[in-house]
Amino acid sequence: MRRTVTESVRLTFQGKLLEVAEEDRVKIDDLMRRLQSAKRTAFKRLLEVTSSEKEIRKELSEKFILNSKYVDSAIIDAKAIIDSQRELLPYYIENYEGKIRKSKKKLQKCRSELKRKGIQARIKKYEEKRDLLKQHLENGATPRVVFGRRGNFDLLIKGKILGEEWRDLRTNQVYNKGEAYQKGNRNLRVTYEEKEKQFYLLINYPSKVKGKRGRKKKYKLFVPEPFKPYILSNLETEKITVGKQKKTRIVNKKPHTVRVIRNKGEYYVNITVELSCPDETFSNANKKGLMGLDVNVKGIGVAIVFPNGNLRVHRWFPCHELFYTRSEKRSHLIGNLLVKVFRWAKKFGVNTVVSEGLDRFKKDNDTNAKYNRATHNFCKEKMIKTIKSRALKENFVHIEVFPAYSSIIGAIKYQKMYGLNTHEAAAFVIGRRGLGFNNEKIPKELSKSLKLKGRRQWKDDADPLASICRQWGGLWKQVSKIKNLFFETTREIPMNLRWFCRHLLIKSGGANSALQLALSYLNKKEEMEVEETGLSSGFRSYLADLTRSVLENAEELRESRSTRRKQALCAVVDFINNGGLSSFEGQRYEEKHPQRIETSKIACRGF
Repeated sequence: MRRTVTESVRLTFQGKLLEVAEEDRVKIDDLMRRLQSAKRTAFKRLLEVTSSEKEIRKELSEKFILNSKYVDSAIIDAKAIIDSQRELLPYYIENYEGKIRKSKKKLQKCRSELKRKGIQARIKKYEEKRDLLKQHLENGATPRVVFGRRGNFDLLIKGKILGEEWRDLRTNQVYNKGEAYQKGNRNLRVTYEEKEKQFYLLINYPSKVKGKRGRKKKYKLFVPEPFKPYILSNLETEKITVGKQKKTRIVNKKPHTVRVIRNKGEYYVNITVELSCPDETFSNANKKGLMGLDVNVKGIGVAIVFPNGNLRVHRWFPCHELFYTRSEKRSHLIGNLLVKVFRWAKKFGVNTVVSEGLDRFKKDNDTNAKYNRATHNFCKEKMIKTIKSRALKENFVHIEVFPAYSSIIGAIKYQKMYGLNTHEAAAFVIGRRGLGFNNEKIPKELSKSLKLKGRRQWKDDADPLASICRQWGGLWKQVSKIKNLFFETTREIPMNLRWFCRHLLIKSGGANSALQLALSYLNKKEEMEVEETGLSSGFRSYLADLTRSVLENAEELRESRSTRRKQALCAVVDFINNGGLSSFEGQRYEEKHPQRIETSKIACRGF
């Protein structure tokens, strides 16, 4: 996926049944029980493989006395569960292997016996889960599925809920897939009366006596006011002629899928419709530019880009509650945040939005609790889907682009130039890609001292975006090398160093020279052999020349107000001379751990 324009969006709107009598509740609950039992039976028969779909349909219709469309919906629901479980097997295995790999690296670096035992137990648990998933993948089997949610099943085992409550949780839905040629939906049809200005849900109850037709009953349906235009656009009808006698029949233009869910005695109705988005000919990006979005854990970075690729305006929309709130509230916060974003963008006359593509990505969680909390709560898929739906509602053209290395490119090339934060810079790069500006070259001052090597093997070498990403991947590989080298000498990566490598050295001209110096030092160190007693005289003179050039930049930086840049530059010089451990960890760390500082300095002498 390089650049795609969203053509259609499938949206789900929720309503609620009103004025449901007690006798009707019994009918709806009985229909839910029969349909959910049919779904579980279909799931088992599909796994057995011995029965054909024709035989399964016949068995379900005879056993549960359902019409053909209810039976088809039960089989479709069961098939979706099986397919999703099997498709996710390689994804889960890859994630577990990544966790095992990270845990083993941490085990090598860990010194505490108690922590080592915990990491070993975690590795054993991950390996057991990975091996079980591999067995399923090799045998073509499906992992175990609990209907009614596994969390509720655990509560049942612990005795926290009764068996009757568990049965209600397993039989609380009725579902029917929509079809256009049957007025949108045969069994669960949404209608609208213009005189009363009221929505209705028509439920078809199949007869329990074989050979007899079912009965239909209409119920009032409450639909929130903002959702009505979208549902009405899907319920528009047209007349068609049928048969030789040319009889006219009124049908819905589009199908709508309906799922009725019982929750705490109320019946909620989820109506799913497919709506077409504006095509790219509607876009005014060639005249007024477009808006680029970069979604993050704690907010959204926005940049509006001119048609020539220059920055017009930028803004950061923070929402720190996304980091810790519940899933339901998080959805509400995302929706409100995007309303603000699109309302702000409309002031500048743009009607095109560019976001990163929703490719399947690894969460790559490891044993770091803080990192796991951040990645687990990062609802990226929900945010991008909400961007698509909001773009449709605001009549925006939505474009997805390949987001690789957008944050790194924005930080290195545009962050200081335009005074942006990291997320706004990434949004600016994403917006430029939406306009077709993919050739983001590495600055000359950095490329001189780098040996660019591809971080990944790209399939399409002729693609300019692929070659550019390969170069930026090589740059990031070299920067990461500094962090790894520090860890090898000091056995830990201080936060200052991480920030130093990722942000400071790539923001200013003087800092770029410091980065060249550090990278040149690493490359030179690999090429030359260093004796155990110390550095050779030629290598020392080489370091002296480089240090002198850094000090010249340091004089320029001393005039600025930024003390952090001065500290970073001095840290590079100190690192080249004698390891520079004290400059990164500070005086407080020396006071707290004097013995550790001495041992680390001894380890750095040969370095």
